[in-house]
Amino acid sequence: MALLAMDQLAWAVAGVRPGFEVGTAEEALRAILGRGLVAVWAPSA
Repeated sequence: MALLAMDQLAWAVAGVRPGFEVGTAEEALRAILGRGLVAVWAPSA
């Protein structure tokens, strides 16, 4: 349940601000950061 709550919060946070993007794996998070965006981790995967 805690992981589900973290996942839902990640999507909520990313939807609030432009430039925030959700990633579910380390490689996705690194790619997001590489594009100059803010990476928000969602542990759904």
